[in-house]
Amino acid sequence: MQLFRNHKFTLELTRFFSIFAKINQPFLIKLILFEMIKVNITSRHFKAHETLQDYIKNEVETLSKYHEEILHTDVILSFEKSMNSVKNCEIIVKLKDKILTSKESTDDFVKSIDKALDKIEAQILKYKDKHKAEKHDMKKEIIKTV
Repeated sequence: MQLFRNHKFTLELTRFFSIFAKINQPFLIKLILFEMIKVNITSRHFKAHETLQDYIKNEVETLSKYHEEILHTDVILSFEKSMNSVKNCEIIVKLKDKILTSKESTDDFVKSIDKALDKIEAQILKYKDKHKAEKHDMKKEIIKTV
């Protein structure tokens, strides 16, 4: 079973451990391996091509650089059968204590996915800034009470 799909990450991880092995010092690492984000892809009324699924997985995995505590992501693809078929993409990201959603419709799935991911990135950054400010305010309150 292959733990990591990203070859670069595997190389970096082995370099990391080899450095500590050369030092010969006991150490304790609580390593939460940057697990791949669990991605559930649902395509309604059609079968999504494997290249599209790979594209979605790679793009969703880039969200981990914005927030470490993403539990899983659902991507729902659908289209309306009309003269100009409109491709819809809905992305639902589950964080530890929040659910973020984004919907986008264009004439191409890749464009819909990219636009929906841009919205999710903005929501994650806003969420992260808000919680960072809350933690900072709590630290100030603790200092004031002491």
